[in-house]
Amino acid sequence: MSLASVIDLFLAYQRTAAVKAGVELDVFTAIAEGVDSAGGLAVRCQAEERGVRILCDYLTVVGLLRMLSPPTRQRSWIGARLRTSGRW
Repeated sequence: MSLASVIDLFLAYQRTAAVKAGVELDVFTAIAEGVDSAGGLAVRCQAEERGVRILCDYLTVVGLLRMLSPPTRQRSWIGARLRTSGRW
């Protein structure tokens, strides 16, 4: 097992926590409804803008969101499947 694999194992909880936060805040649903800025997401998700921006940046890094042209976001293919309200 490589060092990178071991580090990846130790840090896997961060990805899980970020996805969980995105689902709990309904970030993926809000983006599906057309909200695409950190400020708009913060209002829609009733959260602090800075925290939502940091969360969205991380979800972008791990591939669940895509940055179109800063600061707008779009769900990636897998992020589209994480819509948490309504129909899948």
